[in-house]
Amino acid sequence: MAKNIVGIWKMVRTESTGADGRPMPAPYGGAGGLGIITFTADGRMACVLCDSRTDLPADAPREYNSYCGAYVFDGKQLSTKVDACSLPKWFGTDQVRDVSYEGDLMVLRPPLRAYAAQAEQRVLYWLKMSDRALPSQSFAWSASKRRCFSTMMGDEYNAIADHLGRRRTNL
Repeated sequence: MAKNIVGIWKMVRTESTGADGRPMPAPYGGAGGLGIITFTADGRMACVLCDSRTDLPADAPREYNSYCGAYVFDGKQLSTKVDACSLPKWFGTDQVRDVSYEGDLMVLRPPLRAYAAQAEQRVLYWLKMSDRALPSQSFAWSASKRRCFSTMMGDEYNAIADHLGRRRTNL
């Protein structure tokens, strides 16, 4: 039986290897990465990922990605029909992730693809923070920017902010 992915998840670790299997720098700043993903019971998801390091190396860009859409999960594979995103080439595509579990962590593996100058196999590890997902109505959509970010307000926002150590009184 498939685990229930409905809820709010925090990215806790990232890894990357090249097409040849050699380790590459971890995406989103490695330990400095920040990511939140939420899956609703009615089949919507939203994900925001960024490099949240205070100081970046002089030649390093700040990596950021966000997307959302309707999802289907069969227990081993997650497929999201993207309807808003920060990467224009993803708009309208099906983003597919292999899903596995290591203890309490959900492990998402996007397909091997070129992120910069070379192909990478990324692996993102997620810890479930809440079985209660943000309701679909709380997602703020921005068609002009083709990206979304869930508006985390009230108890859900504060629980996430406390967990991340970044509590604010407003957005």
